[in-house]
Amino acid sequence: MKHYDLSHTFITDEDELSTWADQTRSHKWIAFDTEFIGEKRFVTLVCLIQVATPDGLFLIDPISIKDLSPFLELVSDPSILKITHAGENDYRLLFQNYGTEPRNLVDTQLASGFLSEQYPVNFKRLVDLHLGVSLKKGYAVVDWAKRPIQKDALKYALEDVLYLRDMFDVVTSKLRTQGRYDWFMNEMKTWEDTRSYEKTLLDEVKSMSGVYKMRKPEKVFFIRLLGWRRDLAQQRDHSREMVMQTKDINAVTRLMRNGRKAFMNNRHLKNKSWIKYMDLWEEMYHNPPTAQEKEWMKELQAPADTDLRQEIVGEIIYKYLSYHCLQNEIAIDLVVPRAVMRDLRTGNQDRLNELSETWRSEFLGDDVLTLLGDLKHYEPVLDGKSIRFSQLER
Repeated sequence: MKHYDLSHTFITDEDELSTWADQTRSHKWIAFDTEFIGEKRFVTLVCLIQVATPDGLFLIDPISIKDLSPFLELVSDPSILKITHAGENDYRLLFQNYGTEPRNLVDTQLASGFLSEQYPVNFKRLVDLHLGVSLKKGYAVVDWAKRPIQKDALKYALEDVLYLRDMFDVVTSKLRTQGRYDWFMNEMKTWEDTRSYEKTLLDEVKSMSGVYKMRKPEKVFFIRLLGWRRDLAQQRDHSREMVMQTKDINAVTRLMRNGRKAFMNNRHLKNKSWIKYMDLWEEMYHNPPTAQEKEWMKELQAPADTDLRQEIVGEIIYKYLSYHCLQNEIAIDLVVPRAVMRDLRTGNQDRLNELSETWRSEFLGDDVLTLLGDLKHYEPVLDGKSIRFSQLER
């Protein structure tokens, strides 16, 4: 078994970082990971960056180094391959904090989804599976901003990058053997689109349960209340939940229709911030919607009543696809993302292109794509011991 050495260099000032980056630019690859703290903060704090290169292991200290641009330029350099495990959140963090646009990316967790129906898979299990190395349980709770960093925590952080290059070589070799390497690389290319890392206020609203069923005045106020919470959290550098918990935002939205009296008589709203902010909230509630908010209302309309027959047909096809993916050792969540399938079941065809114009079309085939694109005109028919889909009369 190959010997892995945890010897490393800790980079703690800008001159050291600049010198290291100059030396690293000549290499064809780096592997990296980040440790961060997001709790009780509006802007997530990057606390440690672990990097493996052909020269060895390196730790970069963002707490003491204010200008990380030499490292960030490596992440954006299209001539250098970046290897991560579950790195999408790292790239999102680097973009949101520093505006970094990543290029030339590969990810071992994503690659594993093209080799097994089990996805996502944690790093410890993949290292054991592909390299035969048994890692100890990681540090679930570490104050990564505290210095000095505990010795065992440093070991855990270094192991997150120590095995990445070898694991990448193993999984990509298997992908090439199965003819799926191009599928994987096409999917990796989507990680370079930084639009997916930007979460707008409308994105935040859409992620909240129940908003689509609200009346229009409550929906407009709900948007404004979320925006107010976000702005206040940013001013204070607090998390949104520290400013106001989401459950309280839902309660305030329901109560606003009946004014102050409803707040005074409500026994369940424990947060008394309404006393301080009621005048502002009433103004927010009664102001007419802006042109922007009117446009957003169109995107927040409640979906039409679901056609139960269409929903059932979609569910049967999805179960077939799940079995097909199991047989072919590929993750269903990569082939047909849940959000896409949910839209198709309810008759929304807007995201069908994500299936028909990507590598997925090759795996699914024309027959499945035809069914998925027209669920409302097919029904399942039991034919002897087989189930087939029959086209309804139009």
